[in-house]
Amino acid sequence: MAKNSLKSLMKEMFDENIKFKENLKRLNPRVELARVLIYIRHSARMTQQQVAEAMGTDQPFVSRMESAAGPFPDASSISAYAHACHSGFGLVFVSNNRVIAVSMCTGQHEKVFSEAMALHNIEKYSPV
Repeated sequence: MAKNSLKSLMKEMFDENIKFKENLKRLNPRVELARVLIYIRHSARMTQQQVAEAMGTDQPFVSRMESAAGPFPDASSISAYAHACHSGFGLVFVSNNRVIAVSMCTGQHEKVFSEAMALHNIEKYSPV
């Protein structure tokens, strides 16, 4: 009986480990986004409060955006955050072995975005 208990306990631990690894993989893009948001805020030498004021929201909202544990922010929130930090924002899609980018930038950031896309042979999306 002790053998069966140990065996079932080991199976349970193994199953939990697989779930942990799956969750970790799922969270990885969220972790990377959080790191980038914090990086651009620090590069702009801004506090969370300053970013929140520039976005027209409150500091806890910015904190949640920068939290790797929170829900994935929507594109409009990420764009507003980037704009508040004096940065540009774009979306990149990978489909059928093609890389397609959509710029959400304006002004000088649009030029830099376009130059980077050309440098890396990334197709700029344009409606048909």
